[in-house]
Amino acid sequence: MTLRQNIQKALRSECRFDFLTLGGAVRTHTAYDPDLVAAKIELKKRGHSVRSAAPHVGRSFQWINLVLNGKATSRPVLEAIYNLPLRQPRLKTNQTT
Repeated sequence: MTLRQNIQKALRSECRFDFLTLGGAVRTHTAYDPDLVAAKIELKKRGHSVRSAAPHVGRSFQWINLVLNGKATSRPVLEAIYNLPLRQPRLKTNQTT
């Protein structure tokens, strides 16, 4: 299969390809991968944003964002999201209790 045929095949395919090599197209995760959608839901269930989860995961928020949007793959980041502690809601400064 030629490079041109590989490009045409990648364009017709329903999955996203980040880059093409001479040997063929390399498949990466899409943003609608069920694992990524489940990880995003779990992150919100635990009360975290990508930025607030970064110190617990041990990675930068940029890297976590890339993983959750399917631009990069990292199984340890996804596993760390499932092990996040529940986030305690903070009181607003003008709120009294």
